[in-house]
Amino acid sequence: PVPPPSPAPPAPSPPPPSPTPPPPSPSPPSNEQQQLLEMAQRFQVTLEGDFDLIAGADGSPERAAFEGLFVESAATALGVEGNRVEVISVERGSVIVSAEVVPANVQQGEALPAAVAALRAAPAERLSALASAYDGVGISVVWIGGPPTPAPPLPPAPATCPESFLGYACSAPTGDAGVTVHWSTSGAMPDNACTAAAARTSAAAPDSDGMLHMAISAESSGLLGLGFPRIPGRMLNSDVALGWVAGDGSAVAGAWRVGGDYYSIRADNAAGWADFVAVSETSEAGSPTRTVVCFSRPLAGSPAAAASALPAVDPDADVDLIYAVSPGQYSFGVQHRTDGALRISLGTGGAALVEQPDKRQKLYVHAALMTVAWVFLLPLGALVARHRWLPGANTNACGKQVWFWIHMGCQLSGMVLFIVAFAYAWEFLPGGGLPVTGGSVGKGHQVLGTVVMGLACLQIVVAFVRPAPDNAKLRPAWNMVHHNLGRVAILASWATVYMGVYIGHGSPTYQLSYAAWITPIAIVMGLLVIADVVLTVMREAVARRERSGDAEVTISDSAPVKAQPHGIAVPQQLPGGAEGQFTRV
Repeated sequence: PVPPPSPAPPAPSPPPPSPTPPPPSPSPPSNEQQQLLEMAQRFQVTLEGDFDLIAGADGSPERAAFEGLFVESAATALGVEGNRVEVISVERGSVIVSAEVVPANVQQGEALPAAVAALRAAPAERLSALASAYDGVGISVVWIGGPPTPAPPLPPAPATCPESFLGYACSAPTGDAGVTVHWSTSGAMPDNACTAAAARTSAAAPDSDGMLHMAISAESSGLLGLGFPRIPGRMLNSDVALGWVAGDGSAVAGAWRVGGDYYSIRADNAAGWADFVAVSETSEAGSPTRTVVCFSRPLAGSPAAAASALPAVDPDADVDLIYAVSPGQYSFGVQHRTDGALRISLGTGGAALVEQPDKRQKLYVHAALMTVAWVFLLPLGALVARHRWLPGANTNACGKQVWFWIHMGCQLSGMVLFIVAFAYAWEFLPGGGLPVTGGSVGKGHQVLGTVVMGLACLQIVVAFVRPAPDNAKLRPAWNMVHHNLGRVAILASWATVYMGVYIGHGSPTYQLSYAAWITPIAIVMGLLVIADVVLTVMREAVARRERSGDAEVTISDSAPVKAQPHGIAVPQQLPGGAEGQFTRV
């Protein structure tokens, strides 16, 4: 019999599906990428034409065309690809474009400083396409520098974030005026007085996940703000959320973009980089008043980011923040009483303060230079010239008399310090924006300081066109102009110096001490005035003795001659052929 067929072997079972690999985590920048970032160069281009020549606000087709042509021209001039040049900001006055270029490789990075220097030397030629496209406007270029100093690395995060008393996942106390920063990177918006205000003023509730919820709290009433700076620690070119609750209970809160003008925040130009922005103020018995500003923004890679037009934040990134507090101030454009910067890790909850330079140092430099120039050197030089009758002042040295060299040394050194201090103030101290530090007094300080600069420059010109001493026709008129112009300049400068100390004392940013500044200034001014009065009295006494015939005077380096009742008996010839210099006393 035929044996039955053997059963077919069982079909092999399919292999188990391989697990889906997790999405790759964002890798930190490589050493080469970090090196290229460190070789980046920043520069500022000014087009000497009206701002309207670019004809458009941010996001308009005209502005986009302008920025595209600028990037193309700058890339060509610097020898890099267009995607290596980034426009940081476009500002008024006339048209100021801040830009940054990051090299594509080390060779480009090594060549960049020389390329930027060449661009600065001949901007119109190297940016010819930009100049010709906008009616041949003049162009100038200023080098801003390399990248900012990186913020210090964050310390290792604790096992859990510091507890947030507002219900957020993490918090970071700053140590300034009870200021604390709060944030959550998952879950619903926490329930507190500020988020309740946000819910009341918003048409829709935020998504439960995919949003970064943030808040800043301060143990005070008044203006409070939190921002995301482009350059760590600086408000320039940053996104800020701020608000306050006024005394009548009305609240102001919003998100703004700060361009090149620190005072560009106004009620009518809020920017939409954040959502659910609100402010609250609470006060409980036995506790200080607490102001809170809160907002939310989408996290990168989340459904909320895909559904929103707002800029997203990397949930695993370290984020630089700036904050400002102005207790008792309820308006835009005020000088902050307290401000600072910190860096937080959204992923781990770590936080570290970013050290900032003391703003008062800049004011100290300006004030010290102005004080030495106008309270000491320039008045001293005028005093020496006024009392050149003193013994020894008329001694000849290198063809001129001693008093003249002392006078010239004091005046020229004082002018150098004055010009440096004047330029330093315009460059580094606030005042170019809408509100001036010190209000009307601050504006007066600026105007009077500019007038003093004009008087001082005119005095220098007058000094170098003086007629000869024996010119009886022109010399008396020149003396009157030169002497009185100097007196007016010194008195105006003393008023300006006092106004400067008054502004610095009243400014919440600087808070100068009256005692530390006014006391030495008043002492020096007083001594100079007393010295002038005493020497004037002495001079009149000498003149009276001369008129009575009892005095013996010395004229230049001649021998002593007798004063007579009706004049001075002068020898026919001075000894040694010396030239006589007569001094009216």
